[in-house]
Amino acid sequence: MLTVFTTLPIYKARRDQCYERGLANGVVTFAPIFCPKHRLPSFQWMDDGDGATTVTDIYLINTENITTDITGYFVALPALYTSDAGDNYFIYKGDTLNYALPEGDYCLKIIMDSGHVYYSDWFKVQCVYCPFTDTFVTDTFDTFTILKNTIISCVDAGANAYADSTTYESVYQGQVITIMFYLTTTGATTPQFSIVSATAGVISNVVGSSAGLNELTLIVTAPADDVFIRIQCTGTCDFSTSEILIYTQYACGYVTLSFSNCCNLGDLLYEDDFYQTLWVKSDNIEQDYPYTEKGQENGDGRFIPTFRRQDKTHTIRVGVIPQYMVDVLQRLKLHDVVTYIDQVGDAFNVESVDIEHEWAFTDKYYATASIILDLGEGIPAFACC
Repeated sequence: MLTVFTTLPIYKARRDQCYERGLANGVVTFAPIFCPKHRLPSFQWMDDGDGATTVTDIYLINTENITTDITGYFVALPALYTSDAGDNYFIYKGDTLNYALPEGDYCLKIIMDSGHVYYSDWFKVQCVYCPFTDTFVTDTFDTFTILKNTIISCVDAGANAYADSTTYESVYQGQVITIMFYLTTTGATTPQFSIVSATAGVISNVVGSSAGLNELTLIVTAPADDVFIRIQCTGTCDFSTSEILIYTQYACGYVTLSFSNCCNLGDLLYEDDFYQTLWVKSDNIEQDYPYTEKGQENGDGRFIPTFRRQDKTHTIRVGVIPQYMVDVLQRLKLHDVVTYIDQVGDAFNVESVDIEHEWAFTDKYYATASIILDLGEGIPAFACC
């Protein structure tokens, strides 16, 4: 196989990880990238003659070498794709997983039908997106057993039974709330979800669920400071869920960069609608305002500006990153589609990117970096009419 340097590179041996290579040379720094609980960072690798046709198993390995089988977490395992150039790739595009990943530091162990075993680099699973509630409590269900946000059993023989989340939250009109979970059901009806104000009643669309993976979108129709999530069944029901993830549309204390390209970049394959996402732990983004002025002097020697322009750039300071992330960031400049979501959830199309990096140690296994974004916010000023 051939490693392709995406946000989560895959290697033919565990010793190829940046951490392991650094450790072998006396560098003990550990710098995983970040990802949320509902998906992994996108990745791909080239088969390059190994002759594999399918992925058979995928495991999480934590820092204590304890493995967890997550094969069933994938709606579809990374699949074989033959590029236009005839090269065989295996690709995971960051699709939502069936079940929430446990928080912690992990790498992947990927087992192929050919007998080859591959390993990813390290990543940290966290609640990147702002959680909306802690748990639920039943009002009228006959049976309602829950552990945090995982419904172990919910049964009701009547109609219109419901359970509500236990904390009040503030929302604004038009706010988007995403709910993700895996549903197992044997009842006649499946649960519906909505946003309810304690004083104004239902203030969102009501969305039904179905067996299997659910990724539901609720849109707030009126602002309120006393809202909660309601789970309701309109008939007899008997169901259980995986951990229910309820998120706002943006990350808390993180900014997000998603990027893709209209054509392939070297070995990096984009022709199959591949895209990548970076979650950067940074809340206070720096702004700079470069200024340009053109004009000429008049007869009295006074400078008269005929053109003025003030640009605006955003600088994201990245903490210590592994060597391969320098490659990813520097090649970010080559991508023609880059989307930036800031710390308050606003999304922008990035017009240009510049990257500055500095190696942290003489061994150059790790670095610090700055991502400088131009979002097209320049303002020109001409002579007044």
